[in-house]
Amino acid sequence: ALKSLIRRRDLRAIGQADALILCDDSRFEQVRGSKPRRTAVIYNTPEDVLPPENFCSSPAGSLRLAYVGLVQVERMLFEVLEVLRAHPEWRLEMAGFGGDEQRVVAETAAMPNVTWLGRVSYERSLHINAVSDLMFALYDPAVPNHRYSSANKIFEAMMLAKPVLVAENTGMDRIVAAAQSGLVLPYGDTAALESALRRLADDPALRLRLGENARRAYEQRYAWKVMETRLLDLYAALCSETRR
Repeated sequence: ALKSLIRRRDLRAIGQADALILCDDSRFEQVRGSKPRRTAVIYNTPEDVLPPENFCSSPAGSLRLAYVGLVQVERMLFEVLEVLRAHPEWRLEMAGFGGDEQRVVAETAAMPNVTWLGRVSYERSLHINAVSDLMFALYDPAVPNHRYSSANKIFEAMMLAKPVLVAENTGMDRIVAAAQSGLVLPYGDTAALESALRRLADDPALRLRLGENARRAYEQRYAWKVMETRLLDLYAALCSETRR
């Protein structure tokens, strides 16, 4: 009953606002039943930083992974570490913080192919991602918000022309599949994760193709300059409406 009451108040508040901004068009389902006066979708995408021109992809069989973000068990971090234990020829750079940070630090201490960097600046995080072969954003779809997620990480991957791994039924799978900018796999499936990483490790041309698709999608649809124009248009419409 309390949950229903809160939802009714949320929907009423949306209708009273001048405009509703959503970070992903999948969230229209989340606010179904509301009656917003105006709506804009502004993706959580970064300002453009061009991919490094001197980047050298790892040779076939090798792989450099990057993860910078919240350190939570719900992001398949420990499945990734399990796979990395079986593949010492693959490397991972990790940074971030979160509730499962101590466990990550303990498990990676004995893994020479994993580097734990702790908290880093945004600029350093972009560098870590820029020198990797791929990124991953494997969120648990059992978490309600994850089913509507479009994490900043997938747009950073697009901007940097990197393939990305995402989990099914997390909102991000739809974006990545449409752009053909990465691989989608079932959440929690370690065998599927290993298979996807092996496929990318063995096929540098596939990595390049997915990365090119990612950059193209960023430039054409998700670039911050596109979002900035969309946001300014919304503000202009609201100002015009106010003057009238």
